[in-house]
Parts: sequence; structure tokens; C-alpha cells
Amino acid sequence: GIQVKCGGHESGCAWRGSIADYATHVENNCNVVRNPTGNNVDVNLELTEEVDALRRENLEMKEQLEESRRVNRMRDVLLREAVVTATDRTCDHFAPIIEQLERERDSLRQSRDALRENLNNRPNLPIIFHGDYDFGRENVRELFQLISRHLDDIPGNIDGNKIFNCVRTCYIALDHNYQDNSDNYWWDMRMLLVTCLESNWFTDKQWDNIVGWYTKHFGNVNGP
Repeated sequence: GIQVKCGGHESGCAWRGSIADYATHVENNCNVVRNPTGNNVDVNLELTEEVDALRRENLEMKEQLEESRRVNRMRDVLLREAVVTATDRTCDHFAPIIEQLERERDSLRQSRDALRENLNNRPNLPIIFHGDYDFGRENVRELFQLISRHLDDIPGNIDGNKIFNCVRTCYIALDHNYQDNSDNYWWDMRMLLVTCLESNWFTDKQWDNIVGWYTKHFGNVNGP
């Protein structure tokens, strides 16, 4: 990755490393930044601003990476299916499939951009997360509303692994088809799982689990 110096270099910090490790160094390891004295107060302010800028840049890079991963997953599935049914054909055979995949990718990007614009233009909304991970089948809608507000960037005060556990708890109720599930539980769970798949909140393994849950009860992810 890109190599950078610590922002407190001129004040005595000799750290040098990857830009991806910069924020961790500043927050946890750099005594110059974490214990400012004298003129270091101004340096600390500048470092804080620089850290924020680096975080924003990192989030943008993460978004591009996740988008690339999703497209690659879809491309791999279609190519494997095509290879099984037409192993003796030339690469030209796959051109229509790739074009279809690219159209689907563009459509997904347009939907994402439209959703992001709607989220950016929304009015102030009531706070849903208060520090407790008590989302269950009684408040599935609140859970997918929370995720939908921050599709591209999970807030720093929220633990993605704990949110995944909440989603799994809600899914178990769907999978067991409890008699006291609400009348709209099937629809609520479909919306929750779709929202999870459109977000950047989860690891690749967690994302694969959610795909499996959705496919079991609602069909293919790219289907109607």
C-alpha cells in the first residue's frame, strides 16, 4: 500500500508505514499525537483532520473494492454455468452473457446511486440505535431501517458482527416458521435480507450466509 510518515514526525515520531495502518497508529501507538504538549496541540488538530480525510478516502476505496467483489461473484457464477454447458465453444459465446452481466451491474449501480441520493436528501430521522443489540423478530423493520440509513458505511459505534447475530436470530424465526410470527414477517425478512446484501456491513463469509438464507426462502438473489 501507499507508505506515509506519521503526522507527528516533526515532533519526534519516527513511525512510517502503510496508509491503511495510519489511523491505528495515531489512535493507539503514537505518543506524540495522543499526548500533545505545547506546540503539539496544533499538530494534533492537524493530525485529527488528516485522519478523518484518510478515513473518508479509505471508505471510498472500500466501496470500490466491494463493488468489484460483487461483480466478480456474479461473473464467476455465470461463467461457470456457461463452461459446463458449452465447454467446446469459443470465448465469443460468452460475449452476450458478459454484456448481460454488465447491464445488470450498471442497473445495480443506478439503484445504489438513487438510494444514496434519497438518503442524503432525507430529513432528520429518529434515532434507532441506542447502544443495545436487542433487535429480534419483534423489531425487524427497525433493524433494516438502521442498516438502510448507512448502506455504504457502518457507523463507528456499531459492531457489524453483533448486527449479523441479530439478523441471524431474525432469520431463525423465519426458518422455523413460528406460529406467533407477525402476518408481515415474511415480507419484513425479505426486506431485511435484501438490505443486508446491498450494504457494506458484513464480511464475505457473512454475506455468503445471507445469500444462502435469502435463496432458501425467496429464490435467487438476482431473481424477481
